[in-house]
Amino acid sequence: MTEAVCTSAQYLDALAAFEHATEILASADPVLLSSPEVLASLSRLEVAVRRVPVAQHALVQVAHEQGLPGTLGYTGLKEMLIDRLRLAGTEARDRVAGARGRAIEHLPCGVAQPRFALTMAAQRQGAISERHALTIEQVFRTCPPSVDKPDVLEDILVTAAREATPKHVAKVGRRAIELLDPDGVEPNPEKARRARGLEIGRQDKNLISDFGGTLSAECRALMEAVFAKYARPGMNNPDDPDSPAEGATAEELSEAAQRDHRSLAQRQHDALTHALRLAVSSGELGQHRGLPCVPIITMSIDQLESETGIATTTTGGRLSITDAIRMAGTNPKYFLLLDLHQRPLYLGREKRLATADQRIALYGSEHGCTAPGCDAPATRTQVHHVTEWQNGGRTDITSLTLACDAHHAKVNPTGLTPCSWECQIFGVSGVVSPGLG
Repeated sequence: MTEAVCTSAQYLDALAAFEHATEILASADPVLLSSPEVLASLSRLEVAVRRVPVAQHALVQVAHEQGLPGTLGYTGLKEMLIDRLRLAGTEARDRVAGARGRAIEHLPCGVAQPRFALTMAAQRQGAISERHALTIEQVFRTCPPSVDKPDVLEDILVTAAREATPKHVAKVGRRAIELLDPDGVEPNPEKARRARGLEIGRQDKNLISDFGGTLSAECRALMEAVFAKYARPGMNNPDDPDSPAEGATAEELSEAAQRDHRSLAQRQHDALTHALRLAVSSGELGQHRGLPCVPIITMSIDQLESETGIATTTTGGRLSITDAIRMAGTNPKYFLLLDLHQRPLYLGREKRLATADQRIALYGSEHGCTAPGCDAPATRTQVHHVTEWQNGGRTDITSLTLACDAHHAKVNPTGLTPCSWECQIFGVSGVVSPGLG
């Protein structure tokens, strides 16, 4: 079936029939179908659903041509779709991109075929899904300008999409580009430099964090070297007390591999953990703010005795007491113990600068900047005298507090002003608070 211009009444009748059919189908219970009928129905329904994006893109394109977003006060199609259809931002973005690349454009002189005409035709037939189409578009976004046969590339990708998964289509796309452009293009160092980055998400209730980003070629090469050694089946398995980490014989590694039920992703995670543990334990990372660059973990004595609860780190992280005890056993510098009142040991010194022990104690008791509303972790703070050193303040643990660079600079030792802050003692901790001058 090809596209055909219809009257508004014909279009609305077709839409009403579609609504009626989907309502009936959504209310029907397929429990009495035989197994062959279930399989056949899955295929038939999939073909029908795959055609829906073609109609969606056509409507979005007409909305653009009629200037609907501007008429309704929106900044563009994406904002209109988000507000009117309650779409997520990524859904609206993909819907707009689909309309621009896979919908017919109506011009005063006629119609213009879309950029991805073969992809649109395959979707109209129900042969490929929206995910297939998005993968094809993604391949073209990574395609270098030197590939001068886009129609050939699209034909290759659509043919693959009719028989394979979107993941396989992406692989076919990479291989096709290599064949169509065997010489390739020189990498762009500046673009690579800007694109690099890693992000660690917040910890969830299970204390795990999302992790992702874009690796430079050097970082990837180093990480792959780590994985090649430490992510082999059987190596560094935290669930296997006999799992080897170094110097295992071929027989020992083979036996450990038989006991290893981790996925590749899990093995790579454990390999990276081991490599970081080696780097931190080596002492080659030097110091940060006068302290060894190691995780400093704080727990109370009752948590230690009961082996329950959550320990904290100076960077604002959290980990189970079991993990904290295990880490403390491998390196005592990781460990700071508080009494039942959350107070560290008294470490008074007749010195201008706080000692490393005092800084660690403050890290454990105050966790970060003590200015109201500030969430800077302890590793981004300075040790501050509650009573200024020049005014007779002592460098004792009970006379010190933590303040980030921004709030440390706001404390005025000569007297309060409308813009300055002061330090006060509440209980066992110092607090940096706004002045009242």
